[in-house]
Amino acid sequence: MRSGEPIAEAVSVLADLPVAGYLFNCTHPAAVAEGIRTLRALTDRPIGGYANRLNAFQEGWTLDNDVAMGLDTSVDVAAFVAVGIECVGAGATMIGGCCGVGPRFINALRDALEARGVNLETS
Repeated sequence: MRSGEPIAEAVSVLADLPVAGYLFNCTHPAAVAEGIRTLRALTDRPIGGYANRLNAFQEGWTLDNDVAMGLDTSVDVAAFVAVGIECVGAGATMIGGCCGVGPRFINALRDALEARGVNLETS
């Protein structure tokens, strides 16, 4: 996790609570994919993530300051779709986008998953 705690520790703390599922939100697609692979080994609850397209966090960045993040241009539609497919293959049942990920990315991911026969439910 970005704050440094192991994912397994977080899952362990929540294991006895009525948690419906586990999600990674607003982080780089590669981190979401890595987290999903880790989570799948730790729980049978639904898992997923909402990846962003922001550049890596800079030292000193906080939610309440004016440090601009900028978009990671290496995360184009094709890269986003590839990671989304990887996440679903690793067991994600909830997948989407966050900062910098617009309808074009989500539509392309949906189309790619449908083409692979993935049963999609949207809400």
